[in-house]
Amino acid sequence: MNLVITLCDPQDRLEVFGYFDNSVRGFSTDKQRAKAFNDIDEAWIALDQVRAKFPRIAHQVDLRSSRDGAERPLERRY
Repeated sequence: MNLVITLCDPQDRLEVFGYFDNSVRGFSTDKQRAKAFNDIDEAWIALDQVRAKFPRIAHQVDLRSSRDGAERPLERRY
């Protein structure tokens, strides 16, 4: 499963502005640069780290499947 961390519009959660690429800046608008996660547990850990690193935009950061065109954020299942 390819998962990516996305930066979304706070008003419209379906609109993606950027993709986490693990660079110094954190995000890129180029989907090809997005860091893909194959393990869902690793992806959730990375998402928590990204939200901690960028607290001002933490509410705009989501985890999505890169295969479905990043249409809908994933929900955490315990």
